Amino acid sequence: MALTADRWFTVVELVETSGKKTRKRFEQSAPADDTAARAAALALVTDLAAITDAVVASYHTYQEFVEDALSLPASAELQNQAVIQLSIDDEPTKSATVIVPAPKDAIFAGATGPNYDILDVADTDLIAFVANFTTEALYYVSDGEQAETLLGGKRRHVRASSS
Repeated sequence: MALTADRWFTVVELVETSGKKTRKRFEQSAPADDTAARAAALALVTDLAAITDAVVASYHTYQEFVEDALSLPASAELQNQAVIQLSIDDEPTKSATVIVPAPKDAIFAGATGPNYDILDVADTDLIAFVANFTTEALYYVSDGEQAETLLGGKRRHVRASSS
C-alpha cells in the first residue's frame, strides 16, 4: 500500500437569497505546492464572486491522496461498523460518536459470544486511533467539539447500499 499525492481541489460553498446552499468543486490543474494551490483557490473564489449573485460563504482547498496499487480486501464489509463513544471536553452530559466502517475483529473484546460486539477499550490500536480526538486533539467530533475520553463502543450492522 502506498498512498501517493494526487490531484488538488477547491470547494466553494455558495448561498442564495433564500439561504439555500450549494457546493461547487473545481479540480486544479497541477499546482506546484500548497502555497500555489491556496493562491489559485483565492484567485478562483475572487473571480467567481465577480460573476455570481450568490454569496461565497466559504471555500477550502485540499490535495487528494490515492492508493497507487489498490487491491480489494478479503473480508471487509462497510455495513459492519464500530461505533465509538467519546465524552466531550467540559460537557459532562454530552457524548460523541465516531463510526469506523469494516472494523478489524481485534478491536473487539471477544472472538465469540457477547463480547464479540463490545469494543475492547484497552486495545492499543483503538487507543491510538482515539488519541487523534482526545489526547492529541488533532480532530474535532460532532459540531467542532473536543473529545475527552473513550467511553466504550459496540459493533453494529447497517443496511448495505445498492451497488
